[in-house]
Amino acid sequence: MMRFQIIYRMSLFLLLAMQSVAAFSRHAGYKPTETGDTTANAASARQGFPIRPVNIISLNILGDATIASLNYERLFPAEPEHFFLAAGLGVGVNTFVTLHSEAGKSYTLDNFAVIPHHITGNIGGGRHFFELGLGGAIIGSQGGQPYLTSILMGYRFLPLHSNRISARLYASYPLQGLEKFNIIYVPAGVSVGWAF
Repeated sequence: MMRFQIIYRMSLFLLLAMQSVAAFSRHAGYKPTETGDTTANAASARQGFPIRPVNIISLNILGDATIASLNYERLFPAEPEHFFLAAGLGVGVNTFVTLHSEAGKSYTLDNFAVIPHHITGNIGGGRHFFELGLGGAIIGSQGGQPYLTSILMGYRFLPLHSNRISARLYASYPLQGLEKFNIIYVPAGVSVGWAF
């Protein structure tokens, strides 16, 4: 019951925060950027927003139930100026540390594969977005549960044009008890990628 109350309060807070960011970004104004000569770009510029890159290849450090992962992310603009959905899939690695006290102190490191994935809603304006969503990780053979789900929230820096660097700082809250998983779990991560 206590976990449900925490999740309910977090969800309510995050919804209010997203609504505030949306209201701010709508009133902050948005200037069109220079675009190419194509008809689609010209029409987009007349509407007041640039054509954003929708593909991102990134390297994540920590977060997503991994130590490190390589990810592909696709953006789905709903309202390109202020809101889009992002879906990501990757492959990463985690480590299970076993401590041995017999015959002296020693430890064993077991590396295993993790397949992180997520879907988030992103709201903001310009290059700065707040994200909220759900994440999951398929965890390779490590003696524990094979699937972990979590709530994600974070900040995303997204370039206005293709072939630029994007960045993401995010935190996650697992929806299952971590005692069921034999992994190193860090509830925050950073991602640096190339948007195209």
